[in-house]
Amino acid sequence: MAGVSAFRQAYVASGSDSDAFESAAARQVRYLLFFSFYENTAYAEINKLAASLKADQHLYRYIRGIYNPTYRIAEFHKAHILGGSLNIEDPTQGAIPIQADDNLTRVIAQLWVDSGMQALKDVIALRGAIEGDVFLVVSDDLTRGKVTIQRLDARTVADVSFDGAGNVKGYVIEEKRRLDGREVQYKLIVSRSGRDVVYETFLNNAPYGWYGQPSRWSEPYGFVPMVHIKHNDVGLNFGWSEVHPIRPKFQEVDEQASMLGDYLRKYSDPVWLVSGAKKMGNVVVDDGDATELDPQPGRNKLRFLAGYAEGTKAQALLPTQDVEGTLKHIDGLQRELEKDYPELQTDIWATGDTSGRALRVARERVADKVIQRRANYDDGIVRIQKMAVSIGGMRGYFPGFSLESYGAGALEHRIADRPVFQPDPIDQGEIDAQEWEIINSAVKAGASLEGVLEMRGWPQDKIRMLLKTGDGRVQNTEGEPDGL
Repeated sequence: MAGVSAFRQAYVASGSDSDAFESAAARQVRYLLFFSFYENTAYAEINKLAASLKADQHLYRYIRGIYNPTYRIAEFHKAHILGGSLNIEDPTQGAIPIQADDNLTRVIAQLWVDSGMQALKDVIALRGAIEGDVFLVVSDDLTRGKVTIQRLDARTVADVSFDGAGNVKGYVIEEKRRLDGREVQYKLIVSRSGRDVVYETFLNNAPYGWYGQPSRWSEPYGFVPMVHIKHNDVGLNFGWSEVHPIRPKFQEVDEQASMLGDYLRKYSDPVWLVSGAKKMGNVVVDDGDATELDPQPGRNKLRFLAGYAEGTKAQALLPTQDVEGTLKHIDGLQRELEKDYPELQTDIWATGDTSGRALRVARERVADKVIQRRANYDDGIVRIQKMAVSIGGMRGYFPGFSLESYGAGALEHRIADRPVFQPDPIDQGEIDAQEWEIINSAVKAGASLEGVLEMRGWPQDKIRMLLKTGDGRVQNTEGEPDGL
């Protein structure tokens, strides 16, 4: 991270040079850049990429993040990809509904508690949407006697290698740490040697055992306990941030809005020109140089000439700008952004007299997008849970499981489908009413009630409950009571 100090267009251009795009330096810049957009400091002096970003993209010197939608987009995905509360008492329900046998479900619930999964899942979705990549590892903590799932800061992953199926074969972590009051470089190299996973730690590139641990050790896991989740998988080794393709568009909006805002500032508080001086010595030129009291004169003032002699005149220097045209241009750019990103449209949050059907139609594109993104997260969470339970079984924390469970298929489970938007009771009532209209029309046309319900996808237990007569028996397809 210490060497990351400049923005380069090649770092965000995956189509032109995938090797440059996937290099460690490029990933570091992207992670830093897109997170700075999330916190809206991308153009600020505090951001070490700001100067090179503005120079490379030929942006207005005083550009600010006025429209920048990164925060809204990232928070939306945080709330909807894995949003909601986990149900520890019944893991088959809630934000991550697990479909597995009872014993595995119980173990996964305990793993969630030990890992702080309620908060972790939201951070996973948030950082994935912002940065494009999420790295999850299994922490095998012998001191605490726990196995947990942890998220690695993507900016610390200096290198990672994959097999043909996308499984992690090895990785390198590099980060700055404090040791004995000084800043040093920490490095961890994880690799495979047969079934063993080998861990090596370094201090300033020399082997070093941190915190009383050896500098090299191995574990018989049979797999590297790391999972890489790509937020938007475009067929490369690393993913795209959710805002990756629209960055130039919202930068244009930010630039135009910043320039318009500065024009209005100058118009509201103009600089005055005093003219009429007969000698050049009586003329003062103010070129707008920065001073301690006015570090950004170009935002506030125009250059002016001032003359001090008898008969001088003064007039306000008012710049000219097509305000209406600029506003139309900004509005057009915003509309384009909302076409690309339906989650920015206000229609998906409409209330009041909006019909349930209109709301569902407005949300349809957004829901499809979230479901597509969610698949990568669900798959990654299932894989890291299988690894964690396998290692926990080896340690004796999860009775009935072992390292052999991983390869034997005893850890197979899935995360069930769930709605992107929680159904509104009024909206659900409208859906139910439409459903019954269709069913009644079919029955009146001569179809059997049981047949219609089966064609509509109703589960058998609901059909049997609906067909029950007053004495508890179930009607057959001819409408005659059947046996209990």
